[in-house]
Amino acid sequence: MDESGATTAIKNAVSGFAETLPVLMKALDDIGKIHPVIQGSILAHEASGGLKNIKDEAITGPKGVTIEARLQGLMKQTASDIRSCGNVCDAYSKMSLLAKVLKGPLWEGTFASFVSKFSQRRDDIEFALSIHIAGKVDGLHDKVDDLAQIVERKTDMIMEFLKNYTPPEHMDVCKQIDRRGGREAVLKNDDALQELVSTRLETNSSRSSNQATALARNAKHELESQLIDPAFQIQKNTQFFNRKFEMQQRQILEGVGEIVHRESDRVIETVTSGPHDRILDKDLHQIWKDMGWRGSVKARHFVLALRDYEQERREEKMRKEATFQVAPTFDPDAWAFDWITVKRLQAITEALDDDASGFITVTEANNFTSSRPADWSLPQWLAYWAIGWQISATIYRDKIHEIFEKMFAMRQHLHEANVLMVDSYLSAVWTDICGITTSLEPFYATPQLLERFQSYIDAEEERLKKNLEAIKYHIDDSTTLALVTGPGRIEKYLFPLIYLLLKHDYAVFCIGRKEIVNDRHSIDAFDSQWTINQAVRNRIDDLKASLKHQRLDLAHHFEHAYSDLYHLIYLSMEDSDSPVPLKAIQAFPYKAVTYDDTEEDKDVPTAETVLFYAYDQSQLNAGANAMEDTATDEDRKATGNLKNILGRWTGYNYTNTEYPFSVMFTVFIHTLNAESTQYEALVHVPDSKVEFKLAGDIVPEADGKVTYQFRLIIPIHGMLVEYDGTLNEDGSMLSGKWGSNAVRDASFFLSRMPAEVLICRPSPMELQTDRIRALWRFALTAVQEQVARRRFTWKFLATRRDVRHRYMDLALRTQLGRPLNEAEDEEGRKCMRALTPLDALICHHVMELRKRTICIHKGIFCDSCDAHDQEITGGRIVCLTCDRDGGESIDLCEDCIVTEVDRTKRPDLAAPHLPTHDLYKLRSLVHQREFRSIVLMARNALERARTAFKDAQDVAHDRTEEDGTGEAEDRLTKIVEEDLTCIKCKERVTQPCWYCIVCEDAVFVCMKCDAGGGVSEGKHAKTHGLVRCQEEIVEEAEVPAEEKLESMVTSKFAKVDGQFEEVDTRLRQVDERLSRMEQLLQAIVLKMGAGQDGST
Repeated sequence: MDESGATTAIKNAVSGFAETLPVLMKALDDIGKIHPVIQGSILAHEASGGLKNIKDEAITGPKGVTIEARLQGLMKQTASDIRSCGNVCDAYSKMSLLAKVLKGPLWEGTFASFVSKFSQRRDDIEFALSIHIAGKVDGLHDKVDDLAQIVERKTDMIMEFLKNYTPPEHMDVCKQIDRRGGREAVLKNDDALQELVSTRLETNSSRSSNQATALARNAKHELESQLIDPAFQIQKNTQFFNRKFEMQQRQILEGVGEIVHRESDRVIETVTSGPHDRILDKDLHQIWKDMGWRGSVKARHFVLALRDYEQERREEKMRKEATFQVAPTFDPDAWAFDWITVKRLQAITEALDDDASGFITVTEANNFTSSRPADWSLPQWLAYWAIGWQISATIYRDKIHEIFEKMFAMRQHLHEANVLMVDSYLSAVWTDICGITTSLEPFYATPQLLERFQSYIDAEEERLKKNLEAIKYHIDDSTTLALVTGPGRIEKYLFPLIYLLLKHDYAVFCIGRKEIVNDRHSIDAFDSQWTINQAVRNRIDDLKASLKHQRLDLAHHFEHAYSDLYHLIYLSMEDSDSPVPLKAIQAFPYKAVTYDDTEEDKDVPTAETVLFYAYDQSQLNAGANAMEDTATDEDRKATGNLKNILGRWTGYNYTNTEYPFSVMFTVFIHTLNAESTQYEALVHVPDSKVEFKLAGDIVPEADGKVTYQFRLIIPIHGMLVEYDGTLNEDGSMLSGKWGSNAVRDASFFLSRMPAEVLICRPSPMELQTDRIRALWRFALTAVQEQVARRRFTWKFLATRRDVRHRYMDLALRTQLGRPLNEAEDEEGRKCMRALTPLDALICHHVMELRKRTICIHKGIFCDSCDAHDQEITGGRIVCLTCDRDGGESIDLCEDCIVTEVDRTKRPDLAAPHLPTHDLYKLRSLVHQREFRSIVLMARNALERARTAFKDAQDVAHDRTEEDGTGEAEDRLTKIVEEDLTCIKCKERVTQPCWYCIVCEDAVFVCMKCDAGGGVSEGKHAKTHGLVRCQEEIVEEAEVPAEEKLESMVTSKFAKVDGQFEEVDTRLRQVDERLSRMEQLLQAIVLKMGAGQDGST
């Protein structure tokens, strides 16, 4: 029998089973209660099947078992499988394209297992049904077997398809991976992985090299987090999937009754004779029919026809009342026609034409009318989209801005450990959100007009709030966003959605004024806003594609469409370097909000209702408890090789060049079965935030030796590190190799020594070089250490404190700042060797708290450093001379304050940055909205500082002239002692020095005092910005080559002209001299002539 014949036979055979359908449906309710899609189907069938009269709902089969009882457990299993499969699909869909390709084979196996599982469930259901209907259908088993074979063949086809099919979008990535040696080679090679990530990034050419590298590095870290075993990825996703699943289940259950009712209406009304008969709304149906429209109509024509139809119907009613002299009846929709005008035509068109195609389809018309509130008329619904949406968006825009103003104002009231979290959140979301809100053309309605729409606005906000609470305010991807908002374009729900998320975030931050808040809250909050921002950008891309097809002016459209909503975002997408969007956002006239900390306390919800994650200190407690672990009864029963591995071990990981590779750690190994060869432990590595699970086995070798193989697994991330080790002769040390790949390229050792002794042990390299000398030094150092610990002297305590502090400083630098040089790296390892596991655990706990208080300038990278690509931490140096109107300028870390930045590093500079330029320093994060005002404050402060120095010089000059007496001397003393003194050391400041740009009074800080990380004295805080005051240096502006050439030629001609003039002058002088000589000779001749006459 062919496939179609077998299928038909089965259908005919099962047709006699219709009388038992209600019983089956009752059993299927177990699935329906879990899976929303099936529930919708079941309820629909129950609604239609309820018209039939079924007397017996418990027909029994063989052995007296009802079909309900037989199917119930099977349906629960199937429902669980469906839910698990949904979680797998959801986890896979969130992975990046690179991760999908690199880990594809592992996921293929996971999907294939579900194909097999569902095939088996189908067979089980068929078997259960066949037991109850076999007596009514002859030859059913043979036909079921035939169908089973067909299904098995198709299952094999699906499995083969999963193995061999490569989606088109994967092709290019697969080729790039193949060029680098294939999947396995790329996964084992960090450089190849980084290169692959970099080629996939569309980095902005205007970014500095450091910024581009950081972007690629972050993308690589994100990719690595996805390159884990599918089982762990699925486990991580379960919580998020369950939230979405339960929300969707609730939504379908709430709406299914209404859906069934609407479907019955459609069956009655859709005896089709044309496209108009597919229109649900009666008025639209009549318009569509009268106009003779087909499947779609131009949007403008549709809206005009709709408006004219409603106007004519209203005027006809008024004419009838006037003709029959009937008292006019109240028209509840009369107000709406004031807004359904040509002026509002575009807004109504945008509400109907979801895809901006310029045409309204039957589906779009039905969606529009079906989405209106049940008690609203069509004119009311049109009026809402003509003006009501804009009114609503304006209200929410102002609420959003008010929350932001409060968030910025409350930063100074936050618990110190929460400042970085809030600053990071604001720097990440403020620009994108305000890029949307500040674009909107506002409309402030009268109270009477607002009341017309208030019920719908409130109902939508409540619906969105309910959905957000179901997913704990975490919108992790586009599917979750669609479940929260419902169908339709994003701008319909954008403003209330952003407002509700910000309102919740603000409540979390209010809790953060008095207690430490888990960082997960800000991560989830940013994740939600990022998802919304991506949806907005995707919407703009879709609109652009549609508008380009219609050959419309994109810039003009986005400048006016949707009340100008997308204007600034569109500009930033078209030109990411354009300063226009940011300047518009910064220049927006935000309303000032007065923040009163005591008043805010009255409205803040409790932490139990707002916080979804507790601040986690479990690692500190768990790590400390693990160090106090003891042997179990099963451990004490163990013998032989198993006994040798059990108990407490302390040791290091190291490499050929790095000892130790990480801090000392302690592990207590147990066994669950004294008769086995397997052992396990929970490992708390002090410098790690995670708990490793150790699982191992004893492997005998051919030469009689025993190898202890174990793996360290991070359950959350699925990372795996494998160890192979052997015991020494007395069983006091376990040593060997470890690594994350097949190649074990690093070493380890675990010892039975107490940690206080092990810190004195020489490194393996020292033991290999001179074992005897190293062991003698070990013995001496260990004895000295034990004596010092017993005596507990101040010197011992101070030394241990200094080592801890230095280790934390260097470790923090490694994570957040400038890389360590060779000497610092060696010093860091020396400090590391001096820490016991408990010391290291406490240090890293303190470091985590310190990291929460360190200022990290988000998105700001040093323009000079070549050695690292970290965001600037601590002090950020900004150049006032190179500043471009308070926008992007030269940013330096404190280590690079004396460096020059030429145009090879910053091609956008008009001239190189020089160390002599005017600079200011920021030790707190300055947000985009504050930057322009900070620049102005820095310039004004610099002018005040220089004026103070100039006044001192003038007074000193006056004092010299007046011989140091009188009023001038008093003035000088006042200026020098009160103004020109360091606020910390009280010494006279000289240029260069720092001047506070925040304090109202003159506050100078000398270079030496500021070098310690800032000064807090009186009202001046170390987080205040400082401007560097130095002798003003006037630099010659760089002259273009053309101007230089012109100047040179001009000067040459001028020189020649001057030389000619000089020659003329000299010639005139010669003439004058010759004339005088001639006159002199004439005089002499005359005198001589007169003398001769006299002598005669």
